[in-house]
Amino acid sequence: ALIGLVMVAATPVAFFAGYLMPDIFGGFALLATAHILFLWRSLSRPERVFWLALLAYSLLVHSVNMMMVGGLTIVSVAYAWWRGTRLGRYQIGAVIACLAVALVGQSAFGLAVKSMTGASPVRPPFIAMRLIADGPGYAYLKDHCDTEPLIYCRVLPQSDPKSDTLLWSKDSRTSLFRALTPDEQRLSAAQQSQFVRAVVADRPAEVIRGAIGNTVTHVVQHDLNGFNYSRENRGRFRETVPADLFGPLSQTRAYRNITPTRTIEVLTGVTAVLSVLF
Repeated sequence: ALIGLVMVAATPVAFFAGYLMPDIFGGFALLATAHILFLWRSLSRPERVFWLALLAYSLLVHSVNMMMVGGLTIVSVAYAWWRGTRLGRYQIGAVIACLAVALVGQSAFGLAVKSMTGASPVRPPFIAMRLIADGPGYAYLKDHCDTEPLIYCRVLPQSDPKSDTLLWSKDSRTSLFRALTPDEQRLSAAQQSQFVRAVVADRPAEVIRGAIGNTVTHVVQHDLNGFNYSRENRGRFRETVPADLFGPLSQTRAYRNITPTRTIEVLTGVTAVLSVLF
């Protein structure tokens, strides 16, 4: 309870917990995985049910959580083997079962959307754009676009592509998703799996290096720039928010770029350091 109060008072966790796809469940997924793998024998039956339910739900709310839990499980198995700690089949099986629940849930979601609308949902190619922005994906395209008909090859005229620009720009000259036609968006999403596998196989060291670098950046970065709207945000709001709502929106601190964030940024950093020591 005390830790929870500190988190609520000294970090922006409460705000992010309200997201439609709340990133907070990424942390819960890792915490639940650790409990299931290493504390299974000391948990009561209700506690086991709690952690299993939390892990399954955490994997359902965000597809990236499946990758994190899969990676943590592999690292945990290696760590247990190195330390001579026994991980029983029930523990590993429980995590795998939760991953299976997430896969089935995502498949069911896709079928439901197709049944109701006549078309499958389109998932933005987040991972592909991240690989291109980090460098390995861009280098792969330079080497293979002569022989592989990837829609991502359109990025090559750009010298320094950013993942957010590639995903959400309305400019067809820079976008690989939002500014495309509906059919091209589906093609961009469909080519992601093939592209990611090819890049990882072709440049595994660069991909791992980029992933580690991104992880370190996220661990040490505590700025809350998103609480003040950027110029791009303000421009999009002017174009898309109804006039009767845009008026009050334009008077907010976030819109005027004066939301005070420095104190909570410092407190978040201090809380993160204390949590590591704890």
